[in-house]
Amino acid sequence: MKIAMKTKVFNIEGQEVGEVELKKEIFGQEVSHGAIYEAVRAIRANQRASHASTKDRDEVSGGSKKPWRQKGTGRARAGGTRLPHWRGGGVVFGPRTERNYKIRLNRKAKKKALYSLLSEKVSNGQIMVIDSLLFEEPKTSKMVEVLESLKVKKPLIILREKDRNITLSVRNIKGADIVLASNLNVYDLLNHKEIIILKDALSSFKEAA
Repeated sequence: MKIAMKTKVFNIEGQEVGEVELKKEIFGQEVSHGAIYEAVRAIRANQRASHASTKDRDEVSGGSKKPWRQKGTGRARAGGTRLPHWRGGGVVFGPRTERNYKIRLNRKAKKKALYSLLSEKVSNGQIMVIDSLLFEEPKTSKMVEVLESLKVKKPLIILREKDRNITLSVRNIKGADIVLASNLNVYDLLNHKEIIILKDALSSFKEAA
């Protein structure tokens, strides 16, 4: 017999107004910390940019002339003055701006990591579903009142589609963020202990990852 996963639904005043069924394939998965780690590693690597750059012996100025003849001087042979072991010489295997740090993670691995973390947060009681969040105009003070009613401080608010008024209302609240369900990733979830999901956004999670 299939057991339905359900969670409470609240309004913006923090009052319970019903229940909603959660899809077991998204919110009822076995938690894989290994998959979560690999997803975070890939996200961090893909955000990394290489700024440091060194010059090799072909790029440093001067030094193309042989400093002394090959034999008979008693010194070690040298083909130029810009050798890597000479002062002012080129650098061997130094950092380069064209270095690529990107790590590819397939879609199945991304989903496994995301659904694992969503399942863990549901089991820990860190996810709250609200029925709606409508603002006629951007108002930070109103958003602060909503968060106080829901008894959360720095949540990640997950929407189904873009809403300019909500985005602008959250923008100046330190620690609070907005993300679309279709753009949600593991890194977003790990950065927030409190997660608020709009009820209509639950149907968009299969598009994520």
